[in-house]
Amino acid sequence: MNPTIPVYPLAALTETEATPAAFFFLGPNSAAAHLPIDQPYRSEYYKIGIVLRGSARLQVNLETYDLGPGSLLVLSPYVIKQWPFMSEDCEALSIFFTKEFVAAGGGPNLDAFAFFERDARHVVTLPPAEAASLTALLHTIGQKYEATHTYRAEIVRSLIHILLHETAPIYSAQHTSAKTMQTRSQLIAAAFKQLVNTHYA
Repeated sequence: MNPTIPVYPLAALTETEATPAAFFFLGPNSAAAHLPIDQPYRSEYYKIGIVLRGSARLQVNLETYDLGPGSLLVLSPYVIKQWPFMSEDCEALSIFFTKEFVAAGGGPNLDAFAFFERDARHVVTLPPAEAASLTALLHTIGQKYEATHTYRAEIVRSLIHILLHETAPIYSAQHTSAKTMQTRSQLIAAAFKQLVNTHYA
């Protein structure tokens, strides 16, 4: 009998807060929850992040990604994740959020973004200019997340909307260039994985 894969709610990351949050920022100075992410798990939230320094290995469904500085992570609740390795000096900026939080007040539907699809490429290495741009935006989100403000949630939501729309063309350009460099066997394997994810996930 297969062990059940745990599903972590966003509240598992924000256990210090009085009420479960709909968004959470994790940076080098954040106090992170100690979840067993070196084992397979699912989540109930979305994540966009960028690696600042160090290295890590991430497994998402059938893919393994090696991460380093400038690696962009885009993860949805639809995938099984596992972090088998993370260097001690690994630092990243990440924003976690729920679909309901982003969609509130007429926000975008997260399923409309190609990078959140189940069979999407979940990690891309960005050129320096794009990495710097998204890093700056994530730093701003982190500052607004930490600030005490009457409209803190609305400000963070607006910045996540900007992040989503800034990420979309960058991801699309990187994803397209990666596809053109694949061999025929890699393309066939990718098509097979897409079929598996579509019909059996």
